[in-house]
Formats: sequence, structure tokens, C-alpha cells
Amino acid sequence: MELGQSSPSLASLQRICVALDVELVDMLRDKSKSRAAMILRRDEREPLRSEWSRAVAESVLPVGGDDVFRATLLTLDPAGKTGQIERRRGTREFAYCIRGSVILLMRDERYELGEGDSVLLDDMQATAWENAGEGPAELMLVSARLS
Repeated sequence: MELGQSSPSLASLQRICVALDVELVDMLRDKSKSRAAMILRRDEREPLRSEWSRAVAESVLPVGGDDVFRATLLTLDPAGKTGQIERRRGTREFAYCIRGSVILLMRDERYELGEGDSVLLDDMQATAWENAGEGPAELMLVSARLS
């Protein structure tokens, strides 16, 4: 991975983050670009592409912001999927489907979310996301640490 010779799934990256006790969005942010203003311009975001997942993840919060919240824009190509993502204990996550149609896989259940649909997930729910449509799908994932 360090040499750019492999492209892990987003679920694999999440497991690495849990083992290292860091958040995935923290790996996406360039902390050297910290500034006094809490603004992150669209062209300053650093997307992480996973060829395995056929997805792009981008942190959408400025560096130096509140450590309680994490926000990730997830774009899934047609047939894109994340694989199983474990959530940290003591967190809740809100997911909002911005564009397209996605399938939320959770506890052997499948839920379809279309544009404008949202879901609230607790820390005990492992989830996976799949693009259910023929075009790209975008999800905004916002997590909060409760403890």
C-alpha cells in the first residue's frame, strides 16, 4: 500500500485504522494545511481512491476542527461497494444519500436508500455500502464520538 502497488478496500483501511487507533478521515486529511479559518475548499480536499471498492473517500472537515465529529464524502462508482465496515465503540454515524441509490447491508438485512434518504447507525452495527444504480452514488457519512 505504501508504494502504491495495491489498492485495499475501504473496509480493510477501516480495520487498519481501528488497529492503529486513528480515524479513517484523519488519514485523508493533510494536517500540514492547517489554517486559522475553519474552511476547507473543495479543490483542497485530498480524495482517497480504492480500486478494489470502486470508491473515493474524502474528508470534508477542515484540519483543526472539532475532534468529536468526522465527516466523509463517499462516492461509489457503478457496482462499487465498501465491504464490511466496523464502527468504533462509543460512536454514532449519520448517513445521507446525496446522489444515486445505495444499498445498506447491515445484520444480514438490505436497505435501499435513494436521494435524500438518511439513516442513523449506532456503534454496534457493522455495515457495508453498495451502489444500487447505474451511475455514481454519493453518501455523506458523519460520525460523532459520544464518550
